[in-house]
Amino acid sequence: MNMISKYKLENIDQQTIVIPLPARILSAAEQNNDIVLYSIIDDEKDVPTIPVDILIKGTGDVVENNIGLYTFIGTVKLFDGKRFGMYSIDIPMMFVLLINLRNWENHLQKNLKVS
Repeated sequence: MNMISKYKLENIDQQTIVIPLPARILSAAEQNNDIVLYSIIDDEKDVPTIPVDILIKGTGDVVENNIGLYTFIGTVKLFDGKRFGMYSIDIPMMFVLLINLRNWENHLQKNLKVS
């Protein structure tokens, strides 16, 4: 059964989270001054999982040359008590491609009748 899942992210440049397949990343948001990532996942116990690298870049941060390998998820605004920060949340493009292929494969299996 599909459900909406939330992953609390650390406010660091790079981290890895583990997401079950198939999944669809919905958005990133601020919640109680934390960064959270929302996705739709299959909550079955025997589904495969995949590690996903997350990049978080703030305004004025240096962006590495490999940023083109990532897909933009959203912008999150945080207030640390002194200043606001705007953070770009990005995931690997290969993950997005893999998820889209996996979702398409599942769609075909459910909806395509071979005679």
